[in-house]
Amino acid sequence: MRIYVRICFYNELILILERRFIMNLNELNKERLALIERLKKRMEFLNLKVDENSLTEIERVNANLYYPLKEVEIESFRKADGNELETKAAKVNSSAALLLNVFTPLRRGEKITLQGFGEFNSYELEKQLQVLNGNGKKANIDMLLENKKIIIYIESKFTELFYYRKKAPTSSTYQDMRKYPNKEIYQAAIQFIDKYQLYDANQLIKHTIGIYRDCLNNPDRYIGKKVYLLNLNWELITSDKDLKESYKLQLEALQEGTDFIGRFNKVMKNCFKKIGIDFKFIYINYYDFYTRIMRFKKTDHILYNYLKQRYFLLQRRG
Repeated sequence: MRIYVRICFYNELILILERRFIMNLNELNKERLALIERLKKRMEFLNLKVDENSLTEIERVNANLYYPLKEVEIESFRKADGNELETKAAKVNSSAALLLNVFTPLRRGEKITLQGFGEFNSYELEKQLQVLNGNGKKANIDMLLENKKIIIYIESKFTELFYYRKKAPTSSTYQDMRKYPNKEIYQAAIQFIDKYQLYDANQLIKHTIGIYRDCLNNPDRYIGKKVYLLNLNWELITSDKDLKESYKLQLEALQEGTDFIGRFNKVMKNCFKKIGIDFKFIYINYYDFYTRIMRFKKTDHILYNYLKQRYFLLQRRG
């Protein structure tokens, strides 16, 4: 009798948890739509509302950018795997458009300074790096910056921190040591793969494996330089009623991220050090990056207002 009662109790508990999970998902879906509406209203405030049905593929993306796409950028997107031009970069919550807008001065041919990293006057979009052995899917890293002393790989995220309750697991090939460049990077990466549900650590691990492989294949490019993988994230800082669950989910993701960053850096720094490379993973939110890290010889106040109105009113500090 006791066993029967206990089984009934656990079954009821599972049903309650499942209902709560579904309710949370429904609430999150509502909040995502609410946030997208907010972002669209910011576009309307800037008189940037457009009739998407009347535009070509590139025109729709350009309508989402402060500075239009250049031919070399279009070519980079077409070669990549993300279908950015076809489906993503025209959306108001596009992480690619956010990255392009924040880096407008560099895209216009101006030199920029990143505090602590130095000056940069060129960039590459959608840098592809082989991850595992064979002909599998390559890493597509959003942006690459490089000067004489530093290489920075940048992965841009917009609403991803609070968009999914659980990240998709990696394929079984990532459990196979024979698929990796060597035993050392396998032993380092396997400690983190599929260990995080909210913070998208798996993608960043894949990028790191790709960077490690490229260091092995092209040592002359990397030796003597500091190598960074920079995760730029837009953070929601309002806990308004219509975004309450999203904000809560973001806090949970950031807690996971904090744990990941500390442990990941310690393990990967040692792994890269064995091949003579100084590697570090860094997380920065977009607002802090733009206001505290990016430096320009001359401030473009119109661009600053555009970025503030579109992105930073929902992400300001203080």
